[in-house]
Amino acid sequence: MSYPRNIFSQIQNPNIFTWNTMIRGYAESENPKPALEFYCNMNVKSVEPDTHTYPFLLKACAKLMAVRESEMIHCVVIKNGFESLVFVQNTLVHVYASCGRPESAYMLFEEMPERVLVTWNSVINGFAMNARPNEALTLYREMGLEGVIPDGFTMVSLLSACVELGALALGRRVHVYMLKVGLIENLHAGNGLLDLYAKCGRISEAYRLFDEMGMRSVVSWTSLVVGLAVNVFLK
Repeated sequence: MSYPRNIFSQIQNPNIFTWNTMIRGYAESENPKPALEFYCNMNVKSVEPDTHTYPFLLKACAKLMAVRESEMIHCVVIKNGFESLVFVQNTLVHVYASCGRPESAYMLFEEMPERVLVTWNSVINGFAMNARPNEALTLYREMGLEGVIPDGFTMVSLLSACVELGALALGRRVHVYMLKVGLIENLHAGNGLLDLYAKCGRISEAYRLFDEMGMRSVVSWTSLVVGLAVNVFLK
């Protein structure tokens, strides 16, 4: 980001597109903090943000776990009349869920007239990652009733909730569903399934799944190693 920043500094009157480009670049980088600094400088220079500014800005907040800043930006979004935009709403749900505020994410989710798969995934993951597995499973059932087709990210959250509850039987049903719809090849979902079997003490099934995986990451290896270590210790 040092190269575009140097170019940006040489532009006399950068327009909103240029400011958004810099905010987006930092939001998607390993160091998202300057995205907030650029937003503050933009306000100082009286450059009005547009509909593209907030999703990138909130993405940076989610990475930084910046709850207070997210709430402030949320207020500005409402003030400027952008809260009704679907992609802004989706990002707000995501940021609250990522920052450990699943209740706030769910409140926004409930008020949304239009929900896409990303919205469902964000709020389900928010509950699953914040020790609220029952709520995650309830939402997953509601998602099915509304005819929304889950993807690999949904499966990861669902399997995480199963691990939290020790619900091996439900985890097996998820496994069958993944085989049926072809999600078993999804690396993240496969890792979630591997983690479930390892943590529920079904190490032989975890090992068999690991052996059948066409692609493995460090998460795959770690899940199996931890599972083996725990099961040996318990024996």
